[in-house]
Amino acid sequence: SLYMIGADGAALVAAKTGSVLLAVHAGLIARAIAGLPLEFVASGNIKAVAGPAGDAVIVVKDGESLQEAVMRAVPGTTIQILPGTYHETVYIDKDNVRLIGVIEEGRRAVLDGERKLNDAILYSGNNVVVENLTITKYKGNGIMGQAGNNFEIRNNLIVDTGVYGIFPQLGQNGVVEHNVVSGIEDAAIYVGMSDNVHVAHNDVFDSVAGIEIENS
Repeated sequence: SLYMIGADGAALVAAKTGSVLLAVHAGLIARAIAGLPLEFVASGNIKAVAGPAGDAVIVVKDGESLQEAVMRAVPGTTIQILPGTYHETVYIDKDNVRLIGVIEEGRRAVLDGERKLNDAILYSGNNVVVENLTITKYKGNGIMGQAGNNFEIRNNLIVDTGVYGIFPQLGQNGVVEHNVVSGIEDAAIYVGMSDNVHVAHNDVFDSVAGIEIENS
């Protein structure tokens, strides 16, 4: 299926093939509208390091709290976030938690900081997965990791989140892939003081810096 995704003027055309989001810039929109064929570059295989998901599932609906779901989660829990808008900072300080947005007819769960909140997601646990979310209007960072290992940050649309879009630091064995990041005041993706982090197939633009990997 083809979806039009617009975020503060940064329109994208996205084709969802399996669980992989292939994204291209607005230059192809006219071809899509005209019904002309679009050619996408293969985005590569999905890389996993966080291990298998457990049996526990918590579903969060629009108007409910993501942080409360994290507090209730036991190791191995998948938190499924239904489309809607969520105004909060999510702290994940426990291991083996998966924060997965549910995409329905192109609609995603949106974390909106309303230009008031600092970070959207801050994790320190191991084996954390953050996937399929839209994150916007935070003052600090979109997704920030502090010493969490075996993390996966995948298929997120991050627009105008302040200093860094995706910022794992002091971690080991991570994956940052298939994300679209734009409108960031510093680096769209910054990996600092980390070991063995796989960064691939991300689309970054309209930021001060693209992808920066330092002391890693």
